[in-house]
Amino acid sequence: MRNAAKLEAQIRALLDSEQRRDDPLYLALEQLYRRYCDQREQIERLSWISDRYQAAMLQENRVLNARSEQQQRRLQKIARISDRYQEMQRELTRDLRTSATHDPLTGLPNRRLMLEQLQAAGQRRDTDFSLALLDVDHFKQINDAYGHDIGDQVLTRIAALLRSQLRSHDVCARWGGEEFLMLWPDLELSRAIEVAERIRLTMARTPFEIQGVQRTLTISIGVAGYRPDVDQDSADIIKRADFALYAAKRAGRNRTIAERSADDDLADRERTEI
Repeated sequence: MRNAAKLEAQIRALLDSEQRRDDPLYLALEQLYRRYCDQREQIERLSWISDRYQAAMLQENRVLNARSEQQQRRLQKIARISDRYQEMQRELTRDLRTSATHDPLTGLPNRRLMLEQLQAAGQRRDTDFSLALLDVDHFKQINDAYGHDIGDQVLTRIAALLRSQLRSHDVCARWGGEEFLMLWPDLELSRAIEVAERIRLTMARTPFEIQGVQRTLTISIGVAGYRPDVDQDSADIIKRADFALYAAKRAGRNRTIAERSADDDLADRERTEI
């Protein structure tokens, strides 16, 4: 590079000399030098254009990459929003399904779901089942003394205690107010009475703290067993459990009473006929 510059300087000095202006060799050299200068100028211009083009392409690539990254971030944000929205939709759907079949206070199945379970149990006529209707004794006194908010808290704890007494396939529903209905899909009446009595004793022995005071609560229970020969639908067995619960309350509460058996009904009819 240094030699080329030196040679160019020598040629320029020679061409600037006044002594050889008429020399044909001088004229040929001058033409070659001018052509060289023109070519160099063109090369420099082409190089400048090439540099500008490459710079423009690099800038365009940067812009495109930035736009692509921005678009990608926007798409990722939209995807996250869509995922959250879909999860909210799923949660809302689950909540709607749960609210349609479960009691919002206790989380237990509601009356509607229990009736569906009873109908399904009644259709399996080769299997005995029993149910119990439970009522919290003197629960109105708790509401009157402490207010309904405290009463709701107590009901929630009672529901948790009842749930803890269930097997995986048993069902306990909030039937209404302070009443609960328990379904044992595979228990005949005699066994159901034993289970109901165990639950009653567990309730009576479990202290409930109400505003810093330990209290015990009792329940009355009416138990009924499925009678495939007479039960037309779930209303029949529920009615018998309700009658048994009423009898438990009339007898002093805090007790388990079973429905009258079919043999008892037959004996009563025979005595009446005599």
